[in-house]
Amino acid sequence: MKIREMQSPLTTYCVVGGCVAVTAIAIIPFVTAQRSPARTITCVSNLKQVALATLMYSQDYDEHLPAAKNWMDTTYPYIKSKNTYRCPDLHSSKTTDFGYAYNASMALKKFTSYKTPATTIMLYDSNSLQWNASAAGRSGAANPPRHNGMDNFAFLDGHVKPQTLTGK
Repeated sequence: MKIREMQSPLTTYCVVGGCVAVTAIAIIPFVTAQRSPARTITCVSNLKQVALATLMYSQDYDEHLPAAKNWMDTTYPYIKSKNTYRCPDLHSSKTTDFGYAYNASMALKKFTSYKTPATTIMLYDSNSLQWNASAAGRSGAANPPRHNGMDNFAFLDGHVKPQTLTGK
């Protein structure tokens, strides 16, 4: 009788442990899948903050946009957090990798010289990970894209929009 009584709790613990393991295996992919949209939203928020800092810089400097060689340095006083310049979907553990680039073709130009700021790309997810990364237009955009087949782009009017590399 005593052996049977001892086996009963052991069997129960094994069954309960098996159920917990199966449940965990079923839930982990769902939880992981939910983190990706959250990182995309954080990236949009970061780019929006950097875009607004760039526009504030422009207002303070007679409507001139920052130089490409030091755009992060000149907008940093408006943000004061290097983490804002870092895409949360970067698959890099280096704290020196950032992942956003500035459209170098607009460096030092006047904001008012652009007739369609809502379609003019100012910042974007980039393959170039260093501080002050820049490239003309969307030529330096992250490829493969970081956010479910799309990259985030900040436009000169301050809005941020996910797009494919072809602009759709």
